[in-house]
Amino acid sequence: MHKELSFVLCDAVFRRMSQKVRITVSLPPDVHQELSKRAEREGRSTSNLAAFLLTHAIRDKEPSSPMNNQNSDRLEKDG
Repeated sequence: MHKELSFVLCDAVFRRMSQKVRITVSLPPDVHQELSKRAEREGRSTSNLAAFLLTHAIRDKEPSSPMNNQNSDRLEKDG
């Protein structure tokens, strides 16, 4: 890969990661188990899937949310 392109991609990933906020959520054991199973099937982390599902739930529930103006690729599978 070209060095400039590699730097731009790494810089973009770093900026995206630094813009996230960490929270703690308590789930019933059965919900956690289903979330973990689905994450494994989809090849992503449980945390990433939870963030993806929460983001889409908010977007669907609140059409006027500023989140609807953001790029939908932000929460793709961890890579």
